[in-house]
Amino acid sequence: MKQWLTWLADALTFALSPARREQVATAPEPPADDTETRIADDDTPPPPVPAPQPEPLAADDAERVNALIDRMLKHEGAFDGNGGWQRWKSDRGNWHKGELLGTKYGIIPDRLAEWRGTNAVTLDDMRNLTLEEARQIYRSYYYEKPKIHLLPDAIEPVVFDLGVNAGPSRGIKELQQVLTKAGFRCGVDGRIGPETVNQAFKAHRAMGGYLINAYCDERIAFYEAIIRNRPANAKFRRGWHRRANSYRVDV
Repeated sequence: MKQWLTWLADALTFALSPARREQVATAPEPPADDTETRIADDDTPPPPVPAPQPEPLAADDAERVNALIDRMLKHEGAFDGNGGWQRWKSDRGNWHKGELLGTKYGIIPDRLAEWRGTNAVTLDDMRNLTLEEARQIYRSYYYEKPKIHLLPDAIEPVVFDLGVNAGPSRGIKELQQVLTKAGFRCGVDGRIGPETVNQAFKAHRAMGGYLINAYCDERIAFYEAIIRNRPANAKFRRGWHRRANSYRVDV
């Protein structure tokens, strides 16, 4: 007991001593809680990151997919005298952060910036876009991401091309509407899932080329609805119809 009291007295003496008070005064502050730091940083958007690169395809698949993309690229002027480059003031897709940058191979500046994981692209970036990089962008955003590759090979091109022209969701909705009208009912939600895939295979086995041509008819009806809602778009009618009809097949 006596020894314990002696230890307690020594501890109190040290705690009240000038040396101890100096230690407390000069002790470094504890590091900030990491949780507080993360919460404070939540208001700052994360830096952009490049889109994931497509996985390598088997030789046969690569040839088929590249042919599908190149067929679409003809409609985007990829192989004309301008090398796929255009810079129209009237086309909203040609603008990026207030600058008129144009498009190349149908790729708009916003999409290129997203693909490369940067906040901005320049006029030189657009001019120097290579055909191979454009193919990778189309394959990633318009073929694999919307799951076009799950559809029967024969109907991939028509759905893919409208997806590029009017957005992947629109291309898929048109397919779902055609399937439902033909008696192969499925939800019309603009997304490819097991139901759409299953009905697409059933319909193609039953209808063959008639399914593809029905899709072309549905696509033209979609364009005509756009023109009715905005008559100024009538100037695009011939080009839109030509593009849709280029995918028809003999039956």
